[in-house]
Amino acid sequence: QKLKQMIRNSWALAPLTLLQLIKKNKSQSDTDSSPSDNNNKKSIQSNKILQHGYPGRTNLRFHRDYVLSYDYRLRTALWVGELFTKENASNFKKQKRTGKNFREDKSFPEVFRAQNDHYHKSGYDKGHLVPAANAQSEKSMEESFLLSNVLPQDPAFNRGYWSSFEEFVRCLASDFDEVYVFTGPLFLPTKKKVKRKSNLRLTDGKSTPQHEIDEEPTEEEPEKWVVEYELLGSDPLHAVAVPTHYFKAILTVRRAWETGDDDGEGAQKKEDYSVACFVFPNERIDPSQKFADFLVPIEQLEASSGLLFFDKLREKEKSSLIPLCGVVECDVPRQTIKKLHSHQQKQKNSN
Repeated sequence: QKLKQMIRNSWALAPLTLLQLIKKNKSQSDTDSSPSDNNNKKSIQSNKILQHGYPGRTNLRFHRDYVLSYDYRLRTALWVGELFTKENASNFKKQKRTGKNFREDKSFPEVFRAQNDHYHKSGYDKGHLVPAANAQSEKSMEESFLLSNVLPQDPAFNRGYWSSFEEFVRCLASDFDEVYVFTGPLFLPTKKKVKRKSNLRLTDGKSTPQHEIDEEPTEEEPEKWVVEYELLGSDPLHAVAVPTHYFKAILTVRRAWETGDDDGEGAQKKEDYSVACFVFPNERIDPSQKFADFLVPIEQLEASSGLLFFDKLREKEKSSLIPLCGVVECDVPRQTIKKLHSHQQKQKNSN
């Protein structure tokens, strides 16, 4: 009787508890998914970054130079978004990293935060999604060191090919009026032979317990798609996931005036949009490989990431979107970018 009464009481309280949870979560969601509570500068920049569509709306955070969406379960960002203009290009690499330390993002519940301890002796770098070199101010630089903006990267990848590709993206800001960049992790499958997962197998109408059939796969068994990734941290329930790949989705905008009649009447402002999506494995990449080798269709990136990119614009400008690599040279090996950067640095020093 006591047990029945306890069950009845729990069910009586359940609707109220659930309602309170919904209200609490809705309040948190409303706070997370709107930049209106931030200062005006953040709000304006965030609206600009997302004006062509939100990749997703999970656990959003709005910072001075970027917008971020966060995955509680994996303790990784789902995506970060940035917007460059020609004015931004002149401020790249001007902020000093001295004294800047990686720190927890306290805007998220403690149980879901990435922490510095996760990376201790892990063999992985703390790889920025929004590069510190892109920071437009001291405060922006500090925000780039939040661990929500950081993911585990193979050291050779982070300091090599990825760093060079970030430089390539920064170079675009000098060539276009606007450059929208969305960056994030991927957990992609590979094919391999796996053990049978069923608990029972029927043989001659009889079932056999799993422990009697848990054997290594044979050559005859087909390969299956499997997603495997490492976890950083001593507790697997509070670990940071290591992405198998990283992506960048890029949209560029170039504006020009179309001439009207001889008197200048009817002149119109024209905007040309270019798009490119890149996916890189989280491992050392041969520096002789060209960036174009890692191009993927935007639909493929959306399918593998569960995100949408520039969907508002694509719906409106479907016929006028052109491949970015048809406008700029993407067949660039990493060494060329390094030489280009070295040349630019020498020019700056000489001036």
